[in-house]
Amino acid sequence: PCTAAEPEDPFEILGLDEQASRRDVESAFRRQALQWHPDRHPGNAAVARAGFERLSRAKEVLLDNGLRKAALRFRFIQRRY
Repeated sequence: PCTAAEPEDPFEILGLDEQASRRDVESAFRRQALQWHPDRHPGNAAVARAGFERLSRAKEVLLDNGLRKAALRFRFIQRRY
C-alpha cells in the first residue's frame, strides 16, 4: 500500500523495467489483472478490487507519456537519496 509521502512505483507494481514497451505494459497488466479481478474473488471482493485498481493505475501511468516521464524522474530521485 501507498502513503501520501511514498507513491508506489508503477514499474514495480507491474513487474517491468524502465525499457518496457506499450505491449509489455499491456501484457503484464492482463496477466496480473486475471489474478486480481474482483469476479475471481467473490469472498474477498474489496481486497481484489483494490489490487485491480492498483494495477489499473500503474498501467495508466505507464501508457501515458507524460505520467511515465514523471514516474521515471521519481525513480531517479529515489535512487539518488
